[in-house]
Amino acid sequence: MADPGLNFRNSFEGTTNNGNDLSVALVNVLFAYNGYANAFGLANEIKNPIPTLKLNGAVSITIVALLYIFCNIAYFAAGAFLP
Repeated sequence: MADPGLNFRNSFEGTTNNGNDLSVALVNVLFAYNGYANAFGLANEIKNPIPTLKLNGAVSITIVALLYIFCNIAYFAAGAFLP
């Protein structure tokens, strides 16, 4: 293998700084994370919801963020093996 770190250089090459594209991306991200509204809507059914949501909300957001970062790293790392 020539250079396994090649895909990590210039990772954002070809991206845009167009305001319209960025606003569309932001709306798409907000819709993707809208599931938390449904999950936190169930808080009315939980006994003593504040401590439960403080702990479980922080843990779940941390796990999702780590999985998202690992998926991005795997995506860039797997590109090293493509022709």
